[in-house]
Amino acid sequence: MEAETRNKKLMGTNKKGWALWGWLGLIGVVLAFAGGCKKTSNAAVDHGAAPTLFSAKLTLSQVGQQTVVVSWDPAKDDSTASNNIQYQLFYNTQGILSTVAEVQQSAIALFQPKGAMTFFMAQGLASGQNHFFNLLAYDGGDQATLYNSASTITLPSPANLPPTAQGSLQFADSDADAGQLYGLITLRRASSEADLFGYNLYWGSSSTAKLSTTALTSLPKNGADQSYLLSTSTPSGATHLLWYAYNQFGEQASPASLAFTDWALTGGAQGLSLTDSDLDQNQLTGSLVIQKATDETNSVSYVLYWGSGVNAKLSGQTAIATYAKTGANLTHSFAANTAIPSGATHLLVYTTTASGEAASPAALPIVDLHLPLGAPTALRLYDIDPAKGSLAGTLTLTPATDETQVKDYALYWGSDTTTKLSSLPFAALPTEGKSLSLQLGSTLLPTGTTYLLAYSRGVSGEWTTPLAWALTDLDLETSLIVHLPLDSNGEGRGANLLSASLKGDPLPAAGRKGLPNGALYLLSEAGQYLDLGNSELFRPAQISFGGWFYKASWAQECDLSESLVSNFEGLGGYRLYCRQGRVYAEVRRYEKFANVSYARENLSGWAHLFVVYDGRLLKLYVNGGLVASDDALVTTPLQYQVANHLLVGAEAGTGATPTGGFFRGKLDELRFFSRALSATEVKAIFEGER
Repeated sequence: MEAETRNKKLMGTNKKGWALWGWLGLIGVVLAFAGGCKKTSNAAVDHGAAPTLFSAKLTLSQVGQQTVVVSWDPAKDDSTASNNIQYQLFYNTQGILSTVAEVQQSAIALFQPKGAMTFFMAQGLASGQNHFFNLLAYDGGDQATLYNSASTITLPSPANLPPTAQGSLQFADSDADAGQLYGLITLRRASSEADLFGYNLYWGSSSTAKLSTTALTSLPKNGADQSYLLSTSTPSGATHLLWYAYNQFGEQASPASLAFTDWALTGGAQGLSLTDSDLDQNQLTGSLVIQKATDETNSVSYVLYWGSGVNAKLSGQTAIATYAKTGANLTHSFAANTAIPSGATHLLVYTTTASGEAASPAALPIVDLHLPLGAPTALRLYDIDPAKGSLAGTLTLTPATDETQVKDYALYWGSDTTTKLSSLPFAALPTEGKSLSLQLGSTLLPTGTTYLLAYSRGVSGEWTTPLAWALTDLDLETSLIVHLPLDSNGEGRGANLLSASLKGDPLPAAGRKGLPNGALYLLSEAGQYLDLGNSELFRPAQISFGGWFYKASWAQECDLSESLVSNFEGLGGYRLYCRQGRVYAEVRRYEKFANVSYARENLSGWAHLFVVYDGRLLKLYVNGGLVASDDALVTTPLQYQVANHLLVGAEAGTGATPTGGFFRGKLDELRFFSRALSATEVKAIFEGER
């Protein structure tokens, strides 16, 4: 929407002028409607060449079932004012059209030619079908230029919801208390899962009505039957469990259902409790408390087993122990380092009577408490705080491979890769089964901090080894000449409060992260650039400078020489420019030029370009990485011939006036230093801002 922003800004600069153009545009619209969708030329006027496109790309967004928003950059013309260039949007469903004649003859026009447009919402399209869009830009005559074709498939109709899945549920309550359910629900998959994403399980007030729109659980399809452990109080009004299949369009109309029964067992053990005190994996230590039956009249004893489920004894295992009833709760002690048999998931206690064991046991899931099994797998934090000794930025953490015993991740400042500076973490991130992030505001670093340490932490303690990240305390204030964030008309801050003077009325544009007024948009034909003046501060012996620059395609759009930053004139100075798809950095050392360049065919969009000269080495960094360098072999300071102005977006002359070489593109976050930044500092600036 950058072109739209530009149109709005231009309209706001001269209301009287735009009023005149508005009347002329209205007359043009009336003439266009009188002549049909094709424009009529005026033989008495030489309209020169057809309109020229800054970018021929059409952008499609907000795709719906019957709607698509089409956006484009405005065109320019050698005889027709930009605001008088008219646009006409076409579509077809057959294929790509590559000429103006094909579009006018074969495609469907969505509106009569109109001016001052950069987007249009196409409506009334067919759902679920491929649509091809073309745009024509007309000058004052009948000459037209064709934008590139763009296509998209509209969303299909919601009639594609999955059919009723032939799934089913099985569940038997083994909880001894009324109003409580416990047991493993077996969820049978649909006979065909071709059109399914997964399944949702709900409480139901009947075989077809949900008790709540919030699902108990959502399980992706995996080609097999699945299970879900239910352990909860029964919601008021719940009588059924409902099992819905779903896909990208929604849930099936009718679910599989199961009427459950709350079996309040009064003759068996009422529950089990155990806290594992062994910190080794697959070992159990502690006292199991067996809560006696409410009514032991017919009870004889309680038999303890390893279980492979809530109602299944572990195959091949005999009873662990048998305890006669005593009229009180019973205790079984697991000796230190008792091995948990392979496949054991529960402890089961069956109540016996004179006729044998009860059908359902009291069950307790085995919670094998042990230290987490590993550290997080990735950690990063790049400082964006400008001050030395403080840090800010986005901390990101990739979780441990096995989070079974991890409750959270503790973060510490460290003096090396394993030594904490404090026994207390400065922050903790809870486990969420995915990568985690933490926004750090400006934070003073404790003395001696060189690393960030992340520990996996469970209920029993921390994993012994942390994941360490070497911190770079970014210093963006020492030797800073000026910082131009360009968030608001080239605002600058830095040494001596230097700022940029805007020339040719550059346009505000969306920034790299889509924020409004986050960058400046320069148009070369308008002679737009930034003048930073001729301060001696911009003529140091060493120099580091650069920032973010944008071209949709550097290889195609930088065919001629365009200056990004320049105070280079005669036999002195420094500059950053592009030509024939390459990016160049150049400085004048004492009696010797230094020039490095970089070319990469797929360099497109926003690029972080930074130049560093330390008195000997000239270096060019692209997106945080060193791509080219030149070595003078001896230390030679920068040489300056004239006190010319430092310009951004134009080639410097001998004074304040540029000599051409205007840059067409966007700028953001420009910085100038009177020292040579290290590779780590350049990398940190890039990573912190991207």
